[in-house]
Amino acid sequence: MDTTLTITDVAEKLQLSLSTVYKFAEEGTLPALKVGKQWRFTEEDIKQYLQSCKMTNVIKEE
Repeated sequence: MDTTLTITDVAEKLQLSLSTVYKFAEEGTLPALKVGKQWRFTEEDIKQYLQSCKMTNVIKEE
C-alpha cells in the first residue's frame, strides 16, 4: 500500500506553497483524494507527477 501524504507533506516535497498545492489538487494537476475537508495524496502519484514534469521539460527543450 502506498504511503499517504498530507497537503503539507506534498508542499514540502515539491517546494511549493500550500495554496499552490491546494490549487493543483482542486484543478486535477496533482492526483488527490479529498477526505472530508482534507486532501490526501499517495507517494506514487507524486512520483509520477514529478516524472511527467521532467518529461514535459525534455520535450520543450528539443
